[in-house]
Amino acid sequence: MSNYVTPVGKASYTYLLKPKLNAKSGKMQYSTDILFDKKTDLSKLKAAIEETIKEKWGAKRPKVLHSPIKDGDGVKPKTGEPYGDEYHGCFFITTKNTRKPGVVDAQTQPILDESEIYGGCYIRASLKPFAYDVDGSKGITLYLINVQKVKDGEPFGGDAKVSPENEFDVIDDEQDNPANYQQSNLLG
Repeated sequence: MSNYVTPVGKASYTYLLKPKLNAKSGKMQYSTDILFDKKTDLSKLKAAIEETIKEKWGAKRPKVLHSPIKDGDGVKPKTGEPYGDEYHGCFFITTKNTRKPGVVDAQTQPILDESEIYGGCYIRASLKPFAYDVDGSKGITLYLINVQKVKDGEPFGGDAKVSPENEFDVIDDEQDNPANYQQSNLLG
């Protein structure tokens, strides 16, 4: 099966230029969630997943399969907690790989600066669906191959950047003036 290219969605939990330790596998992985508005046509992704299932199990499809497409209005399977607000109204996928993906901008120029790719920007990705059967757990995972940032978006919570010019007052030459060392509103 060839790689599948997703529709445009919002990135979340982006580890695309530097990997993150996967606690379960103990391996460093590149990954991102991609959030799609529930109106987005995911029929081609679903078809690619079905083709992968047929290649792996044929007519003996397992009764219980973990799907890579999750409902952002649902709850996290391990904790039962709801997904973050940015996930509401969306379907999402988690893509990962131990190999570093290619990451480019809308003009297909390489992105090298981590601050350019963040939770809330719009991306699309090329993926490779893969069927797994490990320790009784069966399902489909999506290997991340490449990512294209399509455009900027409103950064999600922890990724929201505040300009230092907007956060600090100008300090004059009175360096010993105690007023220069008052707690900011962020701490108070």
